[in-house]
Amino acid sequence: MAMPNNRIGVQVVIRDCFAMPTGVPGKLDFSRIAGDVGRVRAAFDAIGKKAGVEFLMLPPDATVSGGACMNKEDAAKFTRMVQQNPVDAMIAFYANFGDLTAFSIAGKAMKGLPMLMLGLPDDLQNLTDMRVDTGNGMYLATSHAQTKKFNFVMARPKVCYPESPEFTANVEKFLAATDTYHSMTGARIGMLGSDTRDFYQLSMQNREPLAGMDIDLAQENLGRFVEIAFKRRENTTLVMEALTTLKTQSDCSGVPAEKLTRMAKLLAQMRVWAKAENLHAAGVDCWTYLQQKAKVCACAAMAAMSQVRIPFACETDVYGALSMLAASAAANSAAGLADITNCVFSPAKVEAYLKDQKIGPALNKIASAYEMGVGEVLSNLSLPFHCGVWPADLTNEGKIIKQVIMEKFLPCGDSIGCRAATVKEGSILTTRIAPNAEGGLTAYIFVSQSLAPIAESFGNNGFLLTRKQEDVMQAIHGDVTQEEKAPFPHHGAMVYCGPTEADGNRVADALALGYAFRGIKVMDLRK
Repeated sequence: MAMPNNRIGVQVVIRDCFAMPTGVPGKLDFSRIAGDVGRVRAAFDAIGKKAGVEFLMLPPDATVSGGACMNKEDAAKFTRMVQQNPVDAMIAFYANFGDLTAFSIAGKAMKGLPMLMLGLPDDLQNLTDMRVDTGNGMYLATSHAQTKKFNFVMARPKVCYPESPEFTANVEKFLAATDTYHSMTGARIGMLGSDTRDFYQLSMQNREPLAGMDIDLAQENLGRFVEIAFKRRENTTLVMEALTTLKTQSDCSGVPAEKLTRMAKLLAQMRVWAKAENLHAAGVDCWTYLQQKAKVCACAAMAAMSQVRIPFACETDVYGALSMLAASAAANSAAGLADITNCVFSPAKVEAYLKDQKIGPALNKIASAYEMGVGEVLSNLSLPFHCGVWPADLTNEGKIIKQVIMEKFLPCGDSIGCRAATVKEGSILTTRIAPNAEGGLTAYIFVSQSLAPIAESFGNNGFLLTRKQEDVMQAIHGDVTQEEKAPFPHHGAMVYCGPTEADGNRVADALALGYAFRGIKVMDLRK
């Protein structure tokens, strides 16, 4: 996988006609242009310091204009610089309309990487009849990028001064989209299971689109994996470190020491496997064959892997793992996998549950925030859940308990290992990547708001309010989640974005852009 190195090339493009005359034939004053470049440099320095990203620009003394590219010679200097210092993406900033050749040379050198064009007009179509001296240079640069099939996006709004909040917002969204793009580029996803199991077979039958994205699958037999895990002595450093992780991330009181040690051995082996195979995510055949072999559930161990941004998905769901990987990169937060399409309740049933939980104030708060009546909120609430694999970033405090479904048909105590926790209050993004009928991939995105931690469950859950929830669910069922096209249609990757709806929309915008850069069709269900 082309992992980001946190370096973005920034090319400031401007035409030399904006230099000031000096009165001396053949000599121009570039100080005003250099001053503008300095403003751009200062803005990127401030963003980079906050985000931990290096913005690579030509040094001020590299050109007569303070580092701007005004011609092909300047562009060649910029291109050599980024070739010697590889970058993850490119930003072309137009202080005014700039030199098409300078942009093209740098763009071709980095073709395929995400590109952001800042300072360009909103609407390409409205520019075709404009005069040459009022913006046609910008139109030509954008049209040229389309013709050359550069992997680019234009920033908005029309005017984007480096000191403006819009400038910072555009760049930050692009950084998140670039991380999302790289998270899915050449990723390696593990498949831990038995090749005779339905979960495993279903994933293998739908792997062709992944190969088209240069994504590898690393297969590992679950029986052999468990055998290796339990050969490791409990006093080894790997097991002791895994035990500390489990105790740090969840309340382990009441868990028998022998069972907790078995969970730690599973986590230790997951870490060894992920490192040995260079995994970026994995799907695990997590029930019930695993419990029969391991004598515990793997949920808490899987949650611990997801927490360090190596998502482990249930039921060998490799597309669920890929969805978690993308969501985690866009939000800079660990993602979990949830059942989302089979957990919508009638308003009356939800209202009765809420009354039992005595959370009237929380309900009124969210109704006010969304400018809805309480009845409308009730009709748009759902209760997504999963057995107990959600990471700490997504949840309130967790507690390791038994998985009550498996407890019904497993020997006493073998179902323990589920990380029970409710989703954090705030903005939650849900997404799913799945094969489509054209042989490519489609991803849906929607944003919800979670209520205060009110629910209790055998694993993970939380009440989520989704605008026009019925329309959202119908769209999902009607497109990407047809069983013959997409395995595990009920799974969606969920990630915590922040306390407000605006936080969720910010992450969703970046995720949609990252998907587009990667050639994945986007169903934005917020619209």
